[in-house]
Amino acid sequence: MADDHTVGGDPGHVYEFLGDNNTLIDLADEDFDNPDRWESLGTPLEQQIPALINTISGYFSSNFGLNGSFDTWTMATASGEKLALAGAGTVFVLDQTSDARIREGARINVEGADSVTNIDVDSGRSVSVTASSQNDALSAVGNIKLPGISAPGSFNLERWKESFSKDKFSPKEIGNNFLATQADSVAIGAAFTANILGSQTHAEIESDVVLMADSLDVSADHQSILLGVGSSGGKSQKVAFNASAVANVIQNSTQAWIADNSYIRVGSGTVDSDDSSSPALRVSANDASYMINLTGSFNTGGKAAVGASAGVSVLERDTRAMIGREVSGPWDDSPLSGLQGSIVVDGDALVASTNSGVVIDLAVAGSVAGKSKSDASSSSSTQPAQDDPGKWPNNQANYNSVIGQLQGNLDSGSGSSSSSSSKIGVGLSGSVVVHVGDDNTVATIRGLDTMDVNGRVDVAANDATQMGMFAGGAAISLSQKAWPWPGQPPLLCKAV
Repeated sequence: MADDHTVGGDPGHVYEFLGDNNTLIDLADEDFDNPDRWESLGTPLEQQIPALINTISGYFSSNFGLNGSFDTWTMATASGEKLALAGAGTVFVLDQTSDARIREGARINVEGADSVTNIDVDSGRSVSVTASSQNDALSAVGNIKLPGISAPGSFNLERWKESFSKDKFSPKEIGNNFLATQADSVAIGAAFTANILGSQTHAEIESDVVLMADSLDVSADHQSILLGVGSSGGKSQKVAFNASAVANVIQNSTQAWIADNSYIRVGSGTVDSDDSSSPALRVSANDASYMINLTGSFNTGGKAAVGASAGVSVLERDTRAMIGREVSGPWDDSPLSGLQGSIVVDGDALVASTNSGVVIDLAVAGSVAGKSKSDASSSSSTQPAQDDPGKWPNNQANYNSVIGQLQGNLDSGSGSSSSSSSKIGVGLSGSVVVHVGDDNTVATIRGLDTMDVNGRVDVAANDATQMGMFAGGAAISLSQKAWPWPGQPPLLCKAV
């Protein structure tokens, strides 16, 4: 309600009408305090407070609300004394179709005529056939536990302090919680996700169409964003095995086409009203796909640790901008006959097809096996001879006995009076990345009886996709052997 409204109601508030929908209302003279006709919803700020509270509360979770940023979020954790087994998997399939077309036999701006030969172009009569689509998916799967804040269910000061305790966010605590598959004997964790996106984006003018326009735009545009994240972590006093795999697939068909056997008259206008350099006729197909594949595993085991990661990405795109007869393959050079159709353009003409985007594949694996310190201990039942330095040299026989015992220990190196310990760990890790790409980018003018362009003609096909791939693995095996020296008596010496 306006601030200067004085009939009834609170200025600045939003009201909901409770009466019939077909009622004519003069809002300037309406009494908004009438409860039979109006209900106050509060100010715009008050209406946003519940949404703000929901947003803030989402960050008070076990992962700071990170799961709200993904379309799919699947995590599995396990802990046990002897065996811990955790598995997480996701399959995400999304197919999308966008289609814009002028059907066969249509007559546009020609008043029913079957020819454009004697038709004058009217300025300002722009025709556009455009299809656009966007296909996005963000997916995460794993066997990890991220740090976060768990808000208490009551206004208890001590519990709130515990939620923000610095010990919860120490590197050691975060590291222990991150490896979410834990057991004393055997810990096994596996995570897998497959994300498949498909789209068909077509903008077409079919055959036997008669059309007049000051400018004509036939464009098909598609964009895909696909992020797949897979992670697995675990630790065990004996054996740990963790594996993660991510498969991302994008299959797109993007096509802009003016078919043959059509009769089209285009003036000297521009398809972009704010750009005087744009052409009068534009047929363009564009596909921009961004695919990111991140997968990793890390674990620790007292005796053995095995980690594996695999990333697979498949990108298949068929992007075409065509005028005239359709191209049946990546390059169709078959002879043509029976040519039909004509296109006359007073300005410039552009036929362009573009594939672009970024593909990133990253797979890492790490394993640490064995223990870094020995638990060796020693004991002996042999007591050294008692000695009193004050009795030297009369106690020389006792010194000879001490030296003989020491020599015996060095010669034996083992036996009932000595012990040895050995801690050996086996660590294995491996990662692999596979990328399959098949891009088809076509721009053609073919199979017309006549095409007359008074300005410039540009036909271009371009693939500007960038790619980066990395796979790495590291395994650390810790071993230590110790032979303690038991029962060594102190050697007491005295200068003479």
